[in-house]
Amino acid sequence: MGRRKTCPGHALLEDPQVRRWYEDLGQAALSTANVRLGRLGNFCEAAKKSPKALLALSEAARLAVLQDFIQAEQRRGMAGSYIRSTRTAVASYFAFAGKKLSRLPKIRDAYGRPTLENEILPSQEELSRIFRAATLRDRAAAALVAHSGLRLETLGNYRGTDGLRLRDFPELLIEGKKVTGPTSGTTVSFEKTPTLVVVRPGLDNEGGRLSKAGHRYITFLSEEGCRYLAEYLESRLRESAAQTPSGKTFSVPGEVMSPDTDVIHPNGQGRALVRDDKGEIVRAPGGLAAVKMFVTTINAGDGIRNAIRGSGFQFRPYALREYWETQMATAENRGKIAHRFVLYMGGHTGDISARYSTNRAHLPPSLVEELRGAYQRSEPFLSTIPTKNDTAQAVNSTRILLLGLKYTEEELAKVDLENLTTAQLQELVAKKLTQPPVTTSPPTAPNPMKKHRVVHPTEVSKYLDQGWVPLMKLSETEIVLSPPAA
Repeated sequence: MGRRKTCPGHALLEDPQVRRWYEDLGQAALSTANVRLGRLGNFCEAAKKSPKALLALSEAARLAVLQDFIQAEQRRGMAGSYIRSTRTAVASYFAFAGKKLSRLPKIRDAYGRPTLENEILPSQEELSRIFRAATLRDRAAAALVAHSGLRLETLGNYRGTDGLRLRDFPELLIEGKKVTGPTSGTTVSFEKTPTLVVVRPGLDNEGGRLSKAGHRYITFLSEEGCRYLAEYLESRLRESAAQTPSGKTFSVPGEVMSPDTDVIHPNGQGRALVRDDKGEIVRAPGGLAAVKMFVTTINAGDGIRNAIRGSGFQFRPYALREYWETQMATAENRGKIAHRFVLYMGGHTGDISARYSTNRAHLPPSLVEELRGAYQRSEPFLSTIPTKNDTAQAVNSTRILLLGLKYTEEELAKVDLENLTTAQLQELVAKKLTQPPVTTSPPTAPNPMKKHRVVHPTEVSKYLDQGWVPLMKLSETEIVLSPPAA
C-alpha cells in the first residue's frame, strides 16, 4: 500500500507563527484551517520561500511575489476560484502576523468554477437510481442529505469526533420503545413520519460544528428516508457472520445501541476490526485508540460518491443537498411550504432561528407540528416513491367516484381501494354504467347543447344532485361527468 499523501503545508506547522495562525483558524472551522494551510504550503513552494522569509520582505515585495504567483497560475489554466482561495490564505497569514497587505492583486474570473458551470442536479428518477446503487449505509446517508437537507459535516465532522447520534432522532424506536439506555433488538421504527431530526451545534476543539451556522435547528426525514435508515440500523442490530484472516467463520453479535450511538457508522471500523481465530479483537490500524467513533465528513462524502458513480452519474455528493433546496423551492412555489420554513430547515439563519436559537429555547410543539405538516405537503417533491399521503388522496378520489356511481359503503368495504388497478377500476365503473335503468320510463339522450365537464372529486356530489353522471377518472384530481338528460 502506498504512503498516504500528507497536507502540502503540514511541514509549515513547525514554524510557531504558522501554527498559531492555523490553530486560530481551526477555532472556527478545522476544515478551513487545513485547506488554507495547504494553500499556503503550495504558495511557499512555488515562491521558493519559507513563511518567515515572506514576512521579512517589504509590503511591495510580498505583493509582487503574490502577483507573480497569480499570473503564473492563470497561465497554467487554473480556475479563478482556486487562485482566489490561495490569495485568501496567503493574505490571511500576512494579516495574522501583523503584515496585512493594503491591497490585493486582481484575479481574472475570480469566482469562476468551470467544473460546476454545467452541472445538472439529479431528478427524482435519477435519485432513485442512486438509492438503488448504494449500500445500506450509503443509501441512508444519501437520504439524510437529499431528503432532510443535511450537510455532509452534520453526518460526521471533519475528524470523526462527533456526528448524528440516535438521540438526534427523538421519535426513533427500537422494538417499539424509545432509546434511553443500552438497547438491543431487531426492529427499528418511528413514532411519526416524516420524523423529526435535531441538528446540534456540536462545537468541539477537534472536529468542528455539525450546524454550519452554529445554532440548533430541526428538520425532518421523509417516509422513504425513514425506511432506508431503519433498514440500515436493523442490519447493525442483527447478529452476523464474519471470517478471520485464516478463513474461520465466527458469529458477530448485533450492536447494542444507546442514545449516543452514531447514526452513520465509519467504514472499516467497529465490527470490522482485525480479529484472531477466536473472533477476539486483536488490533485496529494505529491502535484501538485510533478507531473513530463517527464517520468523517470525507468518508461520508466518499460513500455517497460511490453510489452516484455506481448509478452512472457524475454529480458531486453535495449535489444531493442542492437537490433538497431545489425541490423545496418548487414546493414553495406551489404553495406547499413557507419560505421561512425552508430557510430554517436548511440550517440557514432567519426569523425562526433568531428567535429560538439566540435565547437557547426549543421550538414550541405547535410550531414543530406546523413545520412537520409543511414538510409533509412538500414530501412528494422529494420522495422517489409514493408517500402515504399520496395513497390516501388517491383512495379518497376513487371512493368519491364510486360513491357517485351509486356504490354503497357496504360494497366498497369489499374492495381493496388502496391496491385497485386501473383495469379493476374501469370494470367497476362499467358495471354501474351498463346496468339497466331502475325506472320503466324510456331512456332519454343527453342534451346535445351540453358538454361533458371535468371537475375536482370534491365537487362530484354537487353535480350528482343536478343529474350529472360520472363517466371516467382522468387523474387523482380530475373526474369527467356526463351531462344530465334533456
